[in-house]
Amino acid sequence: MPANSESHDLGILNFALNAEHQAIAAYQVGADNKLLKPGPLKLALEFQKDHEAHADVLAETIKKMGAKPVAAKLPLTASMGDLAKAWGFPVNKLKDQADALHFAAGLEICAAKAYLGAVKQFSNP
Repeated sequence: MPANSESHDLGILNFALNAEHQAIAAYQVGADNKLLKPGPLKLALEFQKDHEAHADVLAETIKKMGAKPVAAKLPLTASMGDLAKAWGFPVNKLKDQADALHFAAGLEICAAKAYLGAVKQFSNP
């Protein structure tokens, strides 16, 4: 595979990794903001673990290709406010569980669309 094709693919992988970091942070903010009831909170944390697994696979793939994976903007130990600010999450507009779930669903839909669009752009699927 030509170097420019590999560079292109690495850009797609790092874009996807950044989206996973965003999702992980979003679920952390969702857990920290206390808007979710126990059932939805448990599910949100399971989704977060899924995104962490996706991020691990992407980061490992990027490393195997000889590149550096993009880092998360902040560690999850950062405050909810700092995480929200770093990622531009509209926490001031999240007033209840329905708002939080609507926000999470929107992020998931955007991520799915981004992945579907990115897959066909790979030089080496």
